[in-house]
Amino acid sequence: MKKNTILQECWIWNNDVDLFVRNLIKGKSLNVCAGKSKLGDVKIDLDPTDKSIMKGDMRYLPFDNCSFDTVIQDPPWKIGYYERMRPFFE
Repeated sequence: MKKNTILQECWIWNNDVDLFVRNLIKGKSLNVCAGKSKLGDVKIDLDPTDKSIMKGDMRYLPFDNCSFDTVIQDPPWKIGYYERMRPFFE
């Protein structure tokens, strides 16, 4: 039986972090593992809670290379050690 992951409050960026990241975004942006974040022109998450967020896997993104100028990623760290870096190369 698949165990559902519940978005934890501690995973949500506070206003200072949100503003810091927002100021770094340049051009067309993608937010991977978006959760409840409103940052990014395109947002993707494995289990979106908002209809404006695309359903997708951070390990297999459905976009061509160089489709975005900025990619925001705050991956869930409850994944295997050797899987943690893979999304950064995707």
